[in-house]
Amino acid sequence: MKTGTATLDILSPAIEDMWSSYTASDLLTWPQRAKTARERWTQVGITAETRQGLHILDVACGSGVGSFVLAQDDITTHVTALDLPKVLTIAAQVAEKMGIREQVTFLAGNLLDVEFPTEQFDVALFGAILYYFNPDDVTTVFRKAHRALKPNGLVVIRSIIADEERCQDETALLMAVELLHDSINGEVYTFSEYKTFLEASGFTDVTRHSDYLISARKCANA
Repeated sequence: MKTGTATLDILSPAIEDMWSSYTASDLLTWPQRAKTARERWTQVGITAETRQGLHILDVACGSGVGSFVLAQDDITTHVTALDLPKVLTIAAQVAEKMGIREQVTFLAGNLLDVEFPTEQFDVALFGAILYYFNPDDVTTVFRKAHRALKPNGLVVIRSIIADEERCQDETALLMAVELLHDSINGEVYTFSEYKTFLEASGFTDVTRHSDYLISARKCANA
């Protein structure tokens, strides 16, 4: 049980400069990040050979490398990158460096407030962001993603995931301690909790692919 109050609200608009400074390092390190990102997409069954012409919604995109690699591998893939304005300034520079600037649309705003286009995307990607939100807000953004996806679309979550007893995974435990300082409502969720949030939002086939990777699908007849 949490007690006390976080000394920093990492979701506050006042923290935008901090987020952009974190993102700026990828202006130099994006090639290494791209290699890891491609490996993750392969784990969920998406490669240049298996899926082309994708429309991807990258929610809280950061530098965008996680989704930009798919655009880099396929000129018919398009990314809509959502994040705060100063973060998107960095993401646009990364897109330019990766040679895919014309394949990216930038959508500025807070993921809780911005309306996602309806049934426009094949894939919705959530990176390292969901553990800053309370369960109701996580479910809210999953429902928004569900509406934004085309039938049979895929949501992909890259996140630290706690073990079910919340006592074994060291990375998750350290992140939970960090959240005591950084987040008013955050929580490091277990796979079972993510599965509950996703199914409550209409997703099926919830699958854990690795320590940090989950996917789920919108039914074809949804």
